[in-house]
Amino acid sequence: MRPRNFATLYLALSWISCIRMKIDFTKDPAPLPAGVEAISTLGDTLRSFPLAPAVRTRYEQQLAGGQWGAFGYLAAEVELARKR
Repeated sequence: MRPRNFATLYLALSWISCIRMKIDFTKDPAPLPAGVEAISTLGDTLRSFPLAPAVRTRYEQQLAGGQWGAFGYLAAEVELARKR
């Protein structure tokens, strides 16, 4: 079977299985247990590590700097594209 046909067949069967299971995607998911930030696709709970205040502050500053750099670069690209 060709890869393209296999992918189409896989998607069709997945869609049919979701219909047959009658999954209700409109319901809100159950709340996470205390201290859990997320649940991985394997079902493991993902928790945050306790950080010293100085480390947390440094991480937040690095995140803000990275976000500013990315958004600043994007804004410069948009302005450059407008001038063309």
